Amino acid sequence: MNSKNKIYAYDFANGAPKKLLKKGEKVLVDRESSTFDLMGDDNGNLTYSTANYRIKGTDGFFIDDVNLDNRPRQHLLLYSVYPHVFFINNSYVYNKNGKAQKPTNIQNLNAYRFDKGSSVEVTKLVNIWFPDENKYELCYELAPQGDAGGYDYIKASDVKYGYGPQITNVSPLE
Repeated sequence: MNSKNKIYAYDFANGAPKKLLKKGEKVLVDRESSTFDLMGDDNGNLTYSTANYRIKGTDGFFIDDVNLDNRPRQHLLLYSVYPHVFFINNSYVYNKNGKAQKPTNIQNLNAYRFDKGSSVEVTKLVNIWFPDENKYELCYELAPQGDAGGYDYIKASDVKYGYGPQITNVSPLE
């Protein structure tokens, strides 16, 4: 891929431009990401870029799609600062007390359930007591979405790991 203008490749881990690319310089890319998946939260500010590409051979230098003459011709692996899981079963969202969240109206019905095949960002693993089942279940805490405050959970048995950093330890429930 060629760069259109003299631009910087951004190091999203440190939030600053780090590498200068010259106009027409060829770069190889190996991962694709969105701004949300790179930064974790855009604070409600949508950027003009819909896709960012990691420059191959770097630890985390990205170039956005508007600065490229052409896009990759093949599907690239995804990159995210959040772990992503895919649903292998239809699933509900639970609170920290092990109760399924209930929608207040038809508009927010999908905020409390996920269909098989969909994906979501998660932040940590916790054990939650489910009184209706009389047992503890391993659950993922959902990453905050927009104005949501977090502390929503999904059962780990309903999902499988997709991509992003893997969660290896169980955190205490807050």
